Amino acid sequence: MRRKGIALTVVLGFLVVTSITMGALLGLSGVQMRMAKRFSGQLQSYYLARAGVEMAISGVASGQSSGSCSGTLAEYGKYEVVWKEEDDLPDSFTIAATGALTGMKQTKVQSEIRAGLRKEGDAVFITSWDE
Repeated sequence: MRRKGIALTVVLGFLVVTSITMGALLGLSGVQMRMAKRFSGQLQSYYLARAGVEMAISGVASGQSSGSCSGTLAEYGKYEVVWKEEDDLPDSFTIAATGALTGMKQTKVQSEIRAGLRKEGDAVFITSWDE
């Protein structure tokens, strides 16, 4: 008589262990998905800031000694950039650019880049880069 009850207990125990394992795996996959989404957002904000740096390089190349601009790229986000010529080093510039995602249902994702430029004739060279 006891053998019939043991089979039910073993099957129920197996189902409990399987359920706990599946729940843990589902929890881990949710964490992985949130981490991937966060990384993707950081990468997008970085490239938005890079777009700002490119705008500053364009401004310096066209002869502007200082300036600022901002813009929105499609549905991704916006960038802001400010550049100015160094007082003590002629033809040397500093840039501060920020890229931020818009419309995402998560914490604020933002990247900042600081760069140095040097202009020689019509050419503009990046002399420093700090992210």
